[in-house]
Amino acid sequence: MIPPGILLLAILCLLLLNQHLQPRSRLRWQIRLLTTEFGHWLALLCLIIGLWRWNESAAYLVIPLLALDFARPAFQAWKIARSRKRPFSILRLFWPFWARKRRFGRKTAFLAKGR
Repeated sequence: MIPPGILLLAILCLLLLNQHLQPRSRLRWQIRLLTTEFGHWLALLCLIIGLWRWNESAAYLVIPLLALDFARPAFQAWKIARSRKRPFSILRLFWPFWARKRRFGRKTAFLAKGR
């Protein structure tokens, strides 16, 4: 039986490999799109797995490299925003705009309260 930490590490490695290879099918393109859009969450998952399985030999080198490579699109977006003098926050990637409180109009406020 394969340990769950190693199995999850293998799945993350395959996702990262798919992110770097040219997609030849629509499914691989969609998986690539998901891994680049939500790579910051996958980087956080890699760091959690690294803390969970730190005593295994693969965790010393592979997990931090996976986390850095998954976070690469977020850092590229940060660099582009900084060069164009636009606001960008890495923390806002983890707390999306729709989770904040919004101002609703009269009708939508009534519907949002569930009355």
